[in-house]
Amino acid sequence: MDHPVKGWGTWGVPSGPLDPPPAAAVCLSQSVSVCSCSSVYLSICVRRLSQAQIELEAVMNNLKEKQAMLASVEEKIAALQKSFEDSVNEKERLEANMALTQARLKRAGKLTAALADEKTRWEESVAVSSKAQY
Repeated sequence: MDHPVKGWGTWGVPSGPLDPPPAAAVCLSQSVSVCSCSSVYLSICVRRLSQAQIELEAVMNNLKEKQAMLASVEEKIAALQKSFEDSVNEKERLEANMALTQARLKRAGKLTAALADEKTRWEESVAVSSKAQY
C-alpha cells in the first residue's frame, strides 16, 4: 500500500528526492539572509569597536600627557607658594627687627641727650673742683 503523500513509501519514508515545500524554502532563505546580515552587522560592530579602542587609546595617551603637564605645573605652584611664604616670613622678621632697631635708636638718642647734659654738668663740676683746689 502506498503512502497518501506522493513520493512517500509505505513506511512513511521518502522514496525519492523531494523538493522542500515553498514555505520552508522561504524560511530557509530568510534564515540565510538573517545570518548573513547578522555577520555583516557583527563585522561592522567589530570594526567600530576597534576604531573606538584606537580612539580611546589616543585620548588616554593625551590625558596622560596633560596629567603630567598638570603635575609639573602643580609642582611649580608649590615651589612658588613656598618661596612666597618664605619671603613673607623674612619680611615680617625684618619688620620686627626694624621696629626693635628704631626703638633702640630712639632710646640711644635720649641717652645721648641725657649724657650731653651730664657732660656739661661734669665739666662745670670739674672746673669748680679745679678752682677749689688751687
